[in-house]
Amino acid sequence: MEEVIIKNGEFKQKLVGLINESGLPAFILKPTFKEIYDQLNVLEQQQYQGAIASKKEEEAKEDD
Repeated sequence: MEEVIIKNGEFKQKLVGLINESGLPAFILKPTFKEIYDQLNVLEQQQYQGAIASKKEEEAKEDD
């Protein structure tokens, strides 16, 4: 768990640095981040569905 927390902090620092160093104006960055956010929502839903399917498979194996 600690490793994930550290990776999260490092990721945020790198992302902020990348944004600041890009020199791009907000009117370009904002739609880009909206698109990324939308893609992350899809990924989150896929991962959730995958976790549910995995849990059901584990429960089915335990029942056998």
